[in-house]
Amino acid sequence: MANEENVKKDTEKGTEKNDAHEDSVEEGENKENDENKPPSNEGDEENLSNASTELKDDKDRLIGDIMANNPIQAPENEEEEKREFSKKDVLDEVGFSFLNLNVWLSAQFPTVPDIWKVLFEILFVTSAFLILPMLSLYIEFGRDSRSQLKNIFVHKDAEVGDLIRHVQHYIFITVSYVIYVIISYIADNILYIALSILTFLRIEINELIVELLQVTKATSSYSSMSLICFIIFYAYSNLVKSYEFMSKDRSTEHIILTALLWYGFLMAMTFVEKFVMNFCTSEIRRIEFRNRIWDINYKMFIFKKLVAISTASESERKSIGEAFEADYDPGFFLKHNDLKLNSEENAKNVAESIFAYLEITKITYEDIKMYFPDNYDEVFNYLSSKKFKDDEERPDISYEDFENKAVFLYTERNDMSRTLADRESIFNKLDLILFSLCFYLSLIIFAVLMDIDYKVYLASVGPFVFGVSWVFSDTIKEIYNCFVFLLVSHPYDVGDRVLIDNVEYLVQKTDLLSTTFVDLNGKLAYIPNPSLFNKKIENIRRSSKQSDLLTIKVDASTTFKAALGLRDKIQKKLQSDKDHFTGLIYLLKFEVDGDSVALGYLIQHKENFQKMPERFKRRDKLTALVEEAIKEANIGYKNSFAYIS
Repeated sequence: MANEENVKKDTEKGTEKNDAHEDSVEEGENKENDENKPPSNEGDEENLSNASTELKDDKDRLIGDIMANNPIQAPENEEEEKREFSKKDVLDEVGFSFLNLNVWLSAQFPTVPDIWKVLFEILFVTSAFLILPMLSLYIEFGRDSRSQLKNIFVHKDAEVGDLIRHVQHYIFITVSYVIYVIISYIADNILYIALSILTFLRIEINELIVELLQVTKATSSYSSMSLICFIIFYAYSNLVKSYEFMSKDRSTEHIILTALLWYGFLMAMTFVEKFVMNFCTSEIRRIEFRNRIWDINYKMFIFKKLVAISTASESERKSIGEAFEADYDPGFFLKHNDLKLNSEENAKNVAESIFAYLEITKITYEDIKMYFPDNYDEVFNYLSSKKFKDDEERPDISYEDFENKAVFLYTERNDMSRTLADRESIFNKLDLILFSLCFYLSLIIFAVLMDIDYKVYLASVGPFVFGVSWVFSDTIKEIYNCFVFLLVSHPYDVGDRVLIDNVEYLVQKTDLLSTTFVDLNGKLAYIPNPSLFNKKIENIRRSSKQSDLLTIKVDASTTFKAALGLRDKIQKKLQSDKDHFTGLIYLLKFEVDGDSVALGYLIQHKENFQKMPERFKRRDKLTALVEEAIKEANIGYKNSFAYIS
């Protein structure tokens, strides 16, 4: 539209110049005719010379005007101002340290297979820990250092020198780190390993197995930590010193080793508790959030891949587009946290940086086809907010549309993140009760390992539980009902628009006992969850296509046939705007209202009313086209438009 207006203005300017040129030509011709008349007797040669000079100047000026306003030459369009984009840091940098070496390697070498990075990490850490101890051992014992090293493990409980004990401890630390790296790698890839084993054994992968694998993945941190503790404990007992169970030994070394074994038992019991709880609640999580989490993670991957492609050299972009693939996503948690999409400003920075690094002003279909060779149509449809047919032309994606996508993705991800955080806080209250039981049992195990009399501590448990259940019986019942309301009924999530008692709210925070809402005026409303148990709650975000009931007041002389004709005209205009409206329209009301007739049309939008700005933009368009249709139908109206959602 802007280009059309510029061309129109240029054309008008050219027309004005041509009119001025014609006037100039007429004046020049008249002047030339006057000056070409024979001079009178009163004139002299000097006057004739001056007249000739003036005539020449007029001709030069006339020719210049003609050249400057040549009607044959098309007016040049003003060049579109080239927009400049700035390059910004949009990925969180991972600092180097031994504690997160695997994360640092993944950030520095994203295209290298994980197994090679794990092997490099093991080799690097082993070399860093053992070079100096082994060198010291060789300097002290020379060629006899090999036999000394062998004696370290054969006679682990014997008295040895400080250097031998020093080397022994360094070997144990290295072995412990290697154990940690290997088990962590297995835990991170447990799904791939389990699926490979099941495929090899030709076991059919049904929904139950998939659910078990997903719960195993979600609780793998506890099982892996338990396994690490047990293996390190076993390694210490075999490499450094044998452990005596139920010993009276109170040395620092024995207490640390006992604490390690106790922590392994605690993590094992926690794994069992988390596994059972996650499995029991997985159906709730799966139905509620998995599809949304999948969708958000996939969109985040698109932007992250575009960042990786844009920051690479031009020669590497195509190869990165082919090699950069998304990891398996169980749909349990939000991924790609290293992409700085944690605020509206940072979302705009991500979009701007992609355009700046690629040195483009718009993204074409061919660009997407090169960067996403396996799913380019799907990606382009998402970035364009429109599903194209195979033979349909794909327009370029402007920076403004791309930036809006990034900002909306931030909003969507932020709402999901707050929803998961609130939901986890609810689960954690139940989890805290179960974990307290596990922790209590683990303390009994620790007392047994340390040979402490634990029977006296068990005697007080029964009366305490009975007393608490009697005093807080009503509170416990209310908490149970809140659990059912939020987790089973589950009427809303954070970020949802809801209608309660005909008042529209935006859900800001959900807690076990209350929910925080924001109304259209920005006022906070704290509503206890028990008071919402029996209320009608309409969820706008979960609704599909919604409709507006538009009421128009027209002249009293308007007939029902004219109202139907107006409906058809509006429908025709709606069908021409398929990006915003479905084209469905119904005449629901035709009644006398004072000295007017009230017409009520139900008009369906292409989506729901969750996005408030988009909703009112569509209403503005709808009002304009309805007003235009009324004028075309020659129906008098009262300039009154009333909307009811």
